[in-house]
Amino acid sequence: MLTNRRLKMNERSGPTLLERHLVSTIRPDEHPLREALCQIASDAIYLIDCSTSDFPIAYVSSGVEAITGFATDEIIHQPFPVAFGNFIDTTEIDDVIVALESGTAFRRSMICTRKDGSPVLCDVKLNPVFDDEGSLIQFACIQTPLPNAD
Repeated sequence: MLTNRRLKMNERSGPTLLERHLVSTIRPDEHPLREALCQIASDAIYLIDCSTSDFPIAYVSSGVEAITGFATDEIIHQPFPVAFGNFIDTTEIDDVIVALESGTAFRRSMICTRKDGSPVLCDVKLNPVFDDEGSLIQFACIQTPLPNAD
């Protein structure tokens, strides 16, 4: 179950200007500029619904398909952990789930798997979004591919 609490800015890394702009409303596609920013970003951008315990994906940018291989219609409304593919390290995905359940920010480099099974090293940033009353309503996630260390 989610814990509804407002985090103080010094208790987590603050959101970037892009993240603040993307999540200023529930649906980024309701604002043309926000939609345009999401679609030109090369990173994978997700908005995750916190109204249910399986944390379904409510929105994805076009960068998601480029990074994960999943088309929008394959991943939208799926539980958020699907975004990481078949987990190479289940303790990492457990840490993501703990952040979702506790309403806390999360950032880590993780090895995710694409739809085709190939690994991709990503910087994963997950930030909670609260409504004006302080209730957790969604998470914003940005998944950035990193160069593989050979």
